[in-house]
Amino acid sequence: MYGSSSNTSGPTGEYVWIAPPRCQGTPSVPVGTTVEVGMADAFVWDGFAGLLAPLSPAYATSDGKHINTVGQDRYCNASVWIPQIAEVAVPGYSIQGKWALMTSFPFNLCGHGMKTGPWKGDRSLHVKSLIQVGGPIGVTMFFVTAPTKWAAFPEACKDITAIPITTSSLNQFMLTSQMPGFQAYLAHSAGGPLHTMTLEDDEAGEPLILSVTIVCFFAAAICLLCTILAAVTLRKLPSRTTFAAGILWWEGAAAIVRATIYIIAQPPHGPYFYNGVDFATDQYFWVVMRPLGVPTTVLTSLVWLKFTLFRSKPPIAYDVFMLLFTLAATAINFWAALKYPVDFTENGILLASMQDASNTAKREQVRMTVIFESLSAFIFLTGNVMWLAKLSTVAKTSPALAKVAGKCLKIMSIQMIALGLILFCDVSILNNVETALGPLPDEQGQLEYDDVRSSFLIEPLAEAMLGFSQVWAVRALSSSSSSSSSSSSSSSSSSSSS
Repeated sequence: MYGSSSNTSGPTGEYVWIAPPRCQGTPSVPVGTTVEVGMADAFVWDGFAGLLAPLSPAYATSDGKHINTVGQDRYCNASVWIPQIAEVAVPGYSIQGKWALMTSFPFNLCGHGMKTGPWKGDRSLHVKSLIQVGGPIGVTMFFVTAPTKWAAFPEACKDITAIPITTSSLNQFMLTSQMPGFQAYLAHSAGGPLHTMTLEDDEAGEPLILSVTIVCFFAAAICLLCTILAAVTLRKLPSRTTFAAGILWWEGAAAIVRATIYIIAQPPHGPYFYNGVDFATDQYFWVVMRPLGVPTTVLTSLVWLKFTLFRSKPPIAYDVFMLLFTLAATAINFWAALKYPVDFTENGILLASMQDASNTAKREQVRMTVIFESLSAFIFLTGNVMWLAKLSTVAKTSPALAKVAGKCLKIMSIQMIALGLILFCDVSILNNVETALGPLPDEQGQLEYDDVRSSFLIEPLAEAMLGFSQVWAVRALSSSSSSSSSSSSSSSSSSSSS
């Protein structure tokens, strides 16, 4: 969806990239309609929520990081801020019958609320208030990060059935004097010419969101197969309290969690469909995937290392080490992953720009994740290579073990490819945080989707395949044990016959 924007003094040909409504019951955009635009953002009128002018201490928490409930009553309630803006705007200020434009400040500070929470407990009340008091015929919210995502969130359009609620990129809001946000502000504050926007039909970011959704659905299918394989393998194990069984228990459950998130949320660019999940919860969907795979990756490596180091039953100290090391690696990885949503919510956006706050939090999270992913990959590679080397030596005298060795080599190759892809994705994001989390459309409304963002299409499949391969590896190891037992029994029977 595009809006071709111009003013009464002459068309400019500027394009405003618009993501269509995705909430249940929200009307579609009236394609072909030319509408006047109006600025409907109290935060813009008061210095961009502290970016250009400090937010009054009366409206902020004691640390200055968050808006307080008094501030929400001032900036989120249209019956309060519209009359106040009318006092400083040119005579006749009104958004009645206009297409309302706003930044993502109302979404973040009124709908989400950071640590303060949503205004009066209703995530879309700020929009409902605007519709009831202001009377716009449509709304476009301009976001710093990928705007396709936010058109399906409760903070934007939950229970909004009267007018279309769309989203766009902040790159197209006020960066030049011809952009609609600048023109609308100028018209209301200095009496400039009215600005119009013609709503046109276009696919815009639809292929992007759909491709992410399809990839996530494929990943979900792999996860569900992983759970089934884990359950079948567990039934065949002689004991369900071993480390091998632990890998199956964890990965089988983790795969269900992954599949559920992939289907519901399609992180990070989804959801494609409205799911009712709020922004606060959705932040965790993206980051929790990585640490879910850490326990099985580490434990599988240590199990294979155990088979390499010890010809007979290993000392109990090694088992204790395996358990403690796996638990520590899991805890540290979860802590590192959760730094992004926790730090972003804790630090807020009032003392830094939204993009700076998001980038800082994400950079710290990815940096810690890359460190421990590299460590996990090293342990995994070392343990597996040593195990395969030993297995290949033993396999020279046993065709059954030779077959197992070949299968293990294939599994290890898949695991290393998946690990490598995951590490590649995170390193790419770490080195390009600004573009990875930046707006998708540029100033001309063209969709920017570079190699860094392409990694978001790789991650779901790599994570799903890594989990599946862990279960597959345990299945192969259990087959190896059975083969070894069969070989020993055959050898014993042969000796007795002799």
